[in-house]
Amino acid sequence: MTEASKAYLNAMYEKIQARWENELKSRIYPGAGKRAIITFIMDSSGEIRRIKKVDGNAGKRGEEACVTAITAGGPYGKWPADMRATLGDEQELTITFNYQ
Repeated sequence: MTEASKAYLNAMYEKIQARWENELKSRIYPGAGKRAIITFIMDSSGEIRRIKKVDGNAGKRGEEACVTAITAGGPYGKWPADMRATLGDEQELTITFNYQ
């Protein structure tokens, strides 16, 4: 993975993290030890095309906070050229949110 790809992914994850923390301020916290696992499809323009799977034990509100953190933060910008060359036009990504 190149520096450009690493920088892109780090910026995306930081944006999602900040949005998730903001979401938690306005929702009921599901409690320590809970988690939500969100699988989604992102295209090379940085758009979230669809949420593919939501799993975990954080409950409906905990899961909704995670989905919103991912979808409301986008689009995330075009992928660097090397990322697109490696991944193609879209990629399935999974993020695990751990409530502590």
